[in-house]
Amino acid sequence: MTLEIQNRDNQAVIIAITDLAGRELFRKTETSFSEKTTLETGEIPTGAYFIQVWQEGKMAATGMFLKI
Repeated sequence: MTLEIQNRDNQAVIIAITDLAGRELFRKTETSFSEKTTLETGEIPTGAYFIQVWQEGKMAATGMFLKI
C-alpha cells in the first residue's frame, strides 16, 4: 500500500492499521519521508481495516481499506 502524506513540519507521524474490532495490527512512526510512503501489509490477513494517521497527538487522517 502506498500513502501520500504531506508533512511540511517534519514532525513525527504515526501510521496505524486496526481491524474492525479495534485491534492494532500495524504501527509505524515516520519522521522523515518523501510525500509517498509505502507500507508492507503482507503479514495482515485478508479483511477490512481502518488506517489512521496521527500527528502531534491528534488524528490527522483516517480511512478504510479492504485487503483481498
